[in-house]
Amino acid sequence: MFGVSPHCYLNFSMHFWFVVLQLSGFKKVLNYTKKVTDEVRFRKTVTREEIEVNDVSKEMDLDLIKQNSQVERIIADRISKDSSGDVIPEYLVKWQGLSYAEATWYIKLLRKFMS
Repeated sequence: MFGVSPHCYLNFSMHFWFVVLQLSGFKKVLNYTKKVTDEVRFRKTVTREEIEVNDVSKEMDLDLIKQNSQVERIIADRISKDSSGDVIPEYLVKWQGLSYAEATWYIKLLRKFMS
């Protein structure tokens, strides 16, 4: 009718798929999709009590991650240079809820800890 092959959508979809595969962050989308699919399958196979235990466990894990990402104090600081020779201040940060052995060097700091 329009002079277009009835199978041209196949070529377009394959071309589109190869373009999408090359996008940065696409692996994150695939991992998220797999995680959601696994969660749906899990919820279909277990009882309500097991689902509730799982949800509470996930919530506790998220709270712990949130707590461990808060700065408790600055232990030390140092000056370093990046690849272009610019001076960059770094700070040894003790994170809330973690031990001093798990302190890490951090480049960016919140303003409330700068003084």
